[in-house]
Amino acid sequence: WAAADSALAEARSLERADWPPRLRERFALHVASVGSYRGDAQAYKTALRHLIEVAESAGFDASAMIGRNRLADAALLAGDVEEAIVSGERAVALARQLDMSQAIGSALANLCAALLVAGRTDAARGAAAQALPLLQEHDYYGGLLNSHLALLAAQCERWADAGALLGAADRWYL
Repeated sequence: WAAADSALAEARSLERADWPPRLRERFALHVASVGSYRGDAQAYKTALRHLIEVAESAGFDASAMIGRNRLADAALLAGDVEEAIVSGERAVALARQLDMSQAIGSALANLCAALLVAGRTDAARGAAAQALPLLQEHDYYGGLLNSHLALLAAQCERWADAGALLGAADRWYL
């Protein structure tokens, strides 16, 4: 990670407020990705908040929605379950407003995960039920939703289903 840290530090020293918004938004996305890959939830969240700020001020609605969806993931990584739920709900609303079905499905899957961690099983089940057909439509559900569905099945004491779903998620990631 030393090389990534060095490159980001150099890029930060070069960053200027008068850069075009798309360049600032892309830079924030790369910083967020490094935070995600490192498992540094706070760096991930900080970069995503910056990305959302730049995207919203520039009118990059799709980028702002993606940032909010990833912020839900980052908040959950940090253990901020309520923030994950709020960010997830905002991401779902933005994706619906933009009529981006795959993004709606992805945001619902992230929201499902946050709701499961919060113990809101019925709401998680509803998010999963809405997400599944959208993600299947884009052949994009595999491990993303199957691992959440496995947790839901376990919370409902459906052990065989939980095991089968974990196996399916594992095969998808391989």
